[in-house]
Amino acid sequence: MPNGIAAGANFEAPRMQRLARWAQAIGRIAIGVMFLWSGAGKFGAIDQTVGYMHAYGMPASAALAWIAALIEFVGGIMLIVGWRTRWVAAVLFVFTLVASVVFHAYWSAPAGEATAQQVNFMKNVAIMGGLLLLFSYGSESFALERR
Repeated sequence: MPNGIAAGANFEAPRMQRLARWAQAIGRIAIGVMFLWSGAGKFGAIDQTVGYMHAYGMPASAALAWIAALIEFVGGIMLIVGWRTRWVAAVLFVFTLVASVVFHAYWSAPAGEATAQQVNFMKNVAIMGGLLLLFSYGSESFALERR
């Protein structure tokens, strides 16, 4: 390999490592903000959240609405600050999986709702992918607790 290419490759490695640290932190914070925002929205409209859950036949909708809001709100904060990232990513993964299957079951939705539910379901699949990466790698930078 010519010296210029090898030297260029060596020059790129530290730059890519710095970019990767920033990307990991920004990605973790972005997912955390999304959960924090969603949890705050549930707290701010808890009656509507209870009604939504009740419409889907959820037992103990009032209690589950508060629990869902708490999981999202606290989980979002934990991701943002990078504390217990692996643990909270696992909890949010399971939460998102259950919410996807229960509330975005596009395969059984009426024809007029199927596309919107499929979009929401697939969005949640992408979020779960990000949560699995956070579970795998933990917090590597800009976090209260690393890994």
